[in-house]
Amino acid sequence: NTLELLLSKGIQVRCFWFQTEPKLTRHLNVHRSLTRKTYRLPEVAFAAYESRFQEPQLSEGFSEIVKIPFRPHFDSKEDEPIFTMHLL
Repeated sequence: NTLELLLSKGIQVRCFWFQTEPKLTRHLNVHRSLTRKTYRLPEVAFAAYESRFQEPQLSEGFSEIVKIPFRPHFDSKEDEPIFTMHLL
């Protein structure tokens, strides 16, 4: 895999882990479909991802794991009120 290849070449690899709770990811999915008129991912996509997800570990070879908290950014001022609605 790519990580093994980079490590074999002596390249340090940092992991940037964007932090979102499962409920927030679903909320963002609905918000994105409403504000950008995009396709809404089905629940099965989230369930499949969550069933396979494993937290990154330094033992995998990463030199650092940087956790990045979610901070919303809105393309327009109209998007923010939709974001604060309870969409689920």
